[in-house]
Amino acid sequence: MYGKNLFGARGRRGVSGYASALALMLAAGAAQAQSVIADQSTLLPRILANPADHDANFAYAHASVEARDYEAAIAALERALFFNPNLTRAKYELGALYYRLKSWDMAQRYFEDALQTPGLEPDLRARIEIMLPATKKELEPSRLSGVLQLGVGYSSNVPLAPVFGLIRSNGADIPNPGPYYQRGGVNLTALGEVRHVYDFENQRGDTWESRFAGIGTSQFAFGELSSVLVEATTGPRLALAPEALPGASIRPYAAASYATMALGRLGSSIGGGVTARFPIGDSFQIEPGVEWRHLNIAATSRFLEVASTLNTGSQWTGSLAARWRATDRLTFDGKALFGRNSSYTSTLTSRRFGLEGSARIEFDPPSELIGWRWSATPFVRYTETRFSAADLFVDPLVVRVDRQIRVGSQFDMPITKMFGVAALVQYMRNNSNLPNYRASAWSGLIGPTLRF
Repeated sequence: MYGKNLFGARGRRGVSGYASALALMLAAGAAQAQSVIADQSTLLPRILANPADHDANFAYAHASVEARDYEAAIAALERALFFNPNLTRAKYELGALYYRLKSWDMAQRYFEDALQTPGLEPDLRARIEIMLPATKKELEPSRLSGVLQLGVGYSSNVPLAPVFGLIRSNGADIPNPGPYYQRGGVNLTALGEVRHVYDFENQRGDTWESRFAGIGTSQFAFGELSSVLVEATTGPRLALAPEALPGASIRPYAAASYATMALGRLGSSIGGGVTARFPIGDSFQIEPGVEWRHLNIAATSRFLEVASTLNTGSQWTGSLAARWRATDRLTFDGKALFGRNSSYTSTLTSRRFGLEGSARIEFDPPSELIGWRWSATPFVRYTETRFSAADLFVDPLVVRVDRQIRVGSQFDMPITKMFGVAALVQYMRNNSNLPNYRASAWSGLIGPTLRF
């Protein structure tokens, strides 16, 4: 969230196809990284021949950032300032670079210097006026931030019900008796996330992090399916070995959630977990984690997917997440997880396996006066759920297995420091070996956002 432009078939087959697409994006990112390294070597002789060439210094700084050679980028920009102390763009670029490197004091210094320099371009002033308050905020020991959205959404299958036709009951195929069939509808959705970080300022980088998130949806076609879900986590983030493993940390946390529907309370959970973060170089990090929760589910009706999958009991989840910042504008995220839900009955006890992948692509907004980059984040998620025993009321001879795929993209379009627009479009398909649970849906959401 820094400046707009630092410088100027079936489940398994579906997973294979999307994995191939992500592999192509990874290859493209690697190819681009090789290109910017070549640009560095091409520009260097030009700078050595004429150190006062501002255009060459800016181009070299840009290529250096893409290659993650930040020292070279800083040297190029400071060299440009040496020959022209009133070069406002170089001051802004240095501030934005230090902001990205989380060197808040230096970022503030260059932003304030640029604001005091005569002839500051209006587009740079607009960006600095957005980034400078954020920089000062990062210097405070107690930091509160958040994003809220109110949007209009649509789903082609609000109850996530099977299509008209036959379903399984007591081992026999019968016509779907309803009352829920596949049917589309519009909804009004409010969602948001608030984060608080308290910095202990102990020179180790230890903090206390808390997060509160929630989503509420009012369904127009199926008012009884209107729902609210809130979740909170809190816990310290402790540096493991600041000198030997810079950036490595561990975070134990407590977690709780609560969900309700127009039909009544849906359920709640309480538990905790621990995650660890290990940076590898400047562009890659891994984050293993494990979590346990006690689930108290109110199965108000059998058609509720969550009630039949996560009945009252316990839930264990192990995960391994990874992030690769391929370039200054392209970031890949991946996650693998395995979980087990244990309920009071073996019919509702299940094991889960999941894979997630996404690519955040940042690009310039249509106006120079917008201080933040816009982004598109295509994603794909695959989840396989295997139940432990057959449901006698559905089919006593078939143990349920679900393979669900979600694919879509998120769009974030900030307009000012506080306001913007966000959108989401996705397709979900649940391939089950029992017709009762086969469903698919297109859905979307768009609306204004508020950041603070």
